[in-house]
Amino acid sequence: MKKNSISLDVCRASVNNDCLDMIKYLNDQYPEESSWSTAIDTAASNGNLAIVKYLCENRSDRCTEIAR
Repeated sequence: MKKNSISLDVCRASVNNDCLDMIKYLNDQYPEESSWSTAIDTAASNGNLAIVKYLCENRSDRCTEIAR
């Protein structure tokens, strides 16, 4: 795994387990990561509104049609 890359599985597991603190950590440590729109979609699909709110306030990524 590249230093500036996180696994989509780690991101997905954090969202699926409602781990907002881990999402915050990952966002701080990997600001250039490109998998956040998937995380927003997953959080929205699971009803994890705190994670959706945090990511929407702290990322330029947005959810896709999957979450709408």
